[in-house]
Amino acid sequence: SVAAVVVHEVLGHGLTAAALGGTFRRFWVQLDLMGAAATSSPPEHRVTVLAAGVVASTVIGALLIVLARWVRGPWLGLALAVVAASCCHEGPPYALWNTIFDAGSGDMARLLSLVDREHVRPWLLASSMAVLVAGTWFAHLAVFRRCEDLLGPLSRGGAIALGVGMTLVVTLGYWVFD
Repeated sequence: SVAAVVVHEVLGHGLTAAALGGTFRRFWVQLDLMGAAATSSPPEHRVTVLAAGVVASTVIGALLIVLARWVRGPWLGLALAVVAASCCHEGPPYALWNTIFDAGSGDMARLLSLVDREHVRPWLLASSMAVLVAGTWFAHLAVFRRCEDLLGPLSRGGAIALGVGMTLVVTLGYWVFD
């Protein structure tokens, strides 16, 4: 979603660069939901600024999962859960695929070009996969629970239909994106 890309670019790259003594000039989001932030930072902080986009979207996603459960209104809770799921589907998968296919100008490919690739890459692969699985599980659970708050307890068929529907939305999103 646009919200997840904005979190990644602004809260992640932009604010981190500014906080570490660099500059944040602007960001943009294209129609295909690819985004970028125009930043500069001291050389010793480049790895941190590159990693900050994925970290920001993942942390904001986790916080929104918790918040989605604690807000009183079921519609607001559902909206927060959907944005949380969007953030969880933005950061960790981006880190995982960009680490597997580390060519190009993606954040992780650029990060790997600045560090000891042989030692960092396996850690990035394992951690991004673990966070992807956990984030997906908990974000989808938050969406599911808030749907039940609105609709009442779902039958087995209703729960399966909701699960299949959420899976299709995510799959379609990845298919359209790639």
